[in-house]
Amino acid sequence: MWGRGGDKSPNWQGGRRHRSDGYVQIYQSEHPSRVGKYIFEHRLVMEEHLRRYLESWEIVHHINGIRDDNRIENLELLPRQGEHHLITMDTNARVQEAEAEALKYERAFYRAVAMWLREREGQLLSITT
Repeated sequence: MWGRGGDKSPNWQGGRRHRSDGYVQIYQSEHPSRVGKYIFEHRLVMEEHLRRYLESWEIVHHINGIRDDNRIENLELLPRQGEHHLITMDTNARVQEAEAEALKYERAFYRAVAMWLREREGQLLSITT
C-alpha cells in the first residue's frame, strides 16, 4: 500500500487539482517543467497550442483574469514578467474605473427612486386630504 503514487494511489482524483489561489494543475510526472509532479494547466494548454515546451521565463496570462479559465482564446503568451505586471496594473486600473462609474450610476438611481417616492407620497397625501 505504501509507496503507490499517481494513478496507483487510492487517493487518485484524475490528475487534476484546483489550488486555493485559483490555478489548476495537471499531473505530469515526466514533464520537464513540472513542479513536483504537476504542471499548471494554462502552461500545458499554451504548450499544446504552440507545439513546443515553454521557456521558464515565458508567462501565460489569463486575459479575463479568471485563473481556471484555460481556454486557449483566454490565454496570452508574454515574453517576461514585466509585461505581465504592466497588463495586470492596467487591468486593475480599468476595473477600479468601472467600479467608480458603476457606483456613480447606482447613487443616481437611488436618488431618482427616493425623489419618485417623495413625489408619490405627496400625491397620496393630497388625495386623502
